[in-house]
Amino acid sequence: MKTSKTTLPPLFTNINMKFLPALPFLLLVCSMQVALLASAYGKKENLNVIVIFTDDQGYQDLGCFGSPDIKTPRIDKMAKEGMRLTSFYSANPVCSASRAALLTGCYPKRVLANKTVLFPRDVVGLNPKETTIADLFQENGYATACVGKWHLGHQPPFYQPGKVLTHTLAFPTPMT
Repeated sequence: MKTSKTTLPPLFTNINMKFLPALPFLLLVCSMQVALLASAYGKKENLNVIVIFTDDQGYQDLGCFGSPDIKTPRIDKMAKEGMRLTSFYSANPVCSASRAALLTGCYPKRVLANKTVLFPRDVVGLNPKETTIADLFQENGYATACVGKWHLGHQPPFYQPGKVLTHTLAFPTPMT
């Protein structure tokens, strides 16, 4: 009997941008999994969903992923007590564009006027009328928050993290 070696599809072995249009579907699947988990545990309330989105972070930059040098006890505890997802694909390696894609599920070029990094002098940004994942969570009874760098527009009407999120400690990138 001949056995064949199973190989993973390209989506799981390298970053393949052609799959980015599937991001909204994947987010929907993830939210359905959260709902199924909630019903399986008999809970009526929404489960917490926390996305930690950082710039320039490598896979082994957290204790829960094996870093012997970087101590992250709070994140390690969250990873141990909750669900830890180990594959993540970003639509762009640059901060503004990757944040816009995460929030909207769209290619950055569609929502950021062909910019990848937004600087304080730029008069463009994420359109406040875009539907975001925060909107979808809010429609389902979640409170949403952002802590850290907004980086999706520094000038009105684009610097409005409070319009997208119910709570914010977001700040624009300082002029350098």
